[in-house]
Amino acid sequence: MKTKIITLGIFGLTAAVISLYPVLDRPVIAKTDPIIVTPDTQPKIQLAILLDTSSSMNGLINQTRDQLWQMVNEFAKSKKDGKTPALEVAVYEYGNTGLSAENGFIRQVTPFTRELDQVSEALFALTTNGGDEYCGYVIQTAIRQL
Repeated sequence: MKTKIITLGIFGLTAAVISLYPVLDRPVIAKTDPIIVTPDTQPKIQLAILLDTSSSMNGLINQTRDQLWQMVNEFAKSKKDGKTPALEVAVYEYGNTGLSAENGFIRQVTPFTRELDQVSEALFALTTNGGDEYCGYVIQTAIRQL
């Protein structure tokens, strides 16, 4: 049980680092240059939540969602060079046999959006069912689609 929570935490942090790479890879601007925050220069965080909704998560789903939402809130409060980044969150569920086998039991619940109320509603509406979990496939799908 603890292993699954730790795995989900590591998975979430990995997704966050991958999504932050474009922000971290930008050239450094000298502190003396005035910075005007526009949609083009405002830092952006794109966070993809990939939630296992297989039956193995039955006893853990609520705790996992709570912890994932705490992580979203931490990103929402973050600062880069004194500016609040634009936070975009996408949600995928996988491992639920109620989903299409043709799509690898994966469903994009929400694309990247800044509407965190919509993300919260979608995340907390997910339920568990079945047990075909393909973690690598959902990671590949999310990267390709997002």
